[in-house]
Amino acid sequence: MSRDWHEDMEYCNRLDDKGQGLNSPEVLKYWLQQAAEEKKRADELGKAVEEAIEICEQMEDSDDPLELLEQVLIKLQLVASFQGRKKHTT
Repeated sequence: MSRDWHEDMEYCNRLDDKGQGLNSPEVLKYWLQQAAEEKKRADELGKAVEEAIEICEQMEDSDDPLELLEQVLIKLQLVASFQGRKKHTT
């Protein structure tokens, strides 16, 4: 089943019959896993950006700027998916 952040937040903010907030370990686990995946993705993208900057810094006057741009875009596209975020299920 896929999870919705807003629905989960509303659920966690509800109170039970004793006035205690509801909690669900599976909700917490799911969103912690999502955060870990996003951090990993961001770290990989950060590394690719650094490598792309290095490519740009090594450019010489004789280099073809379009070829250089193509190399940089290929490097970034290997990490960043432009197809949108995939849905996660639990």
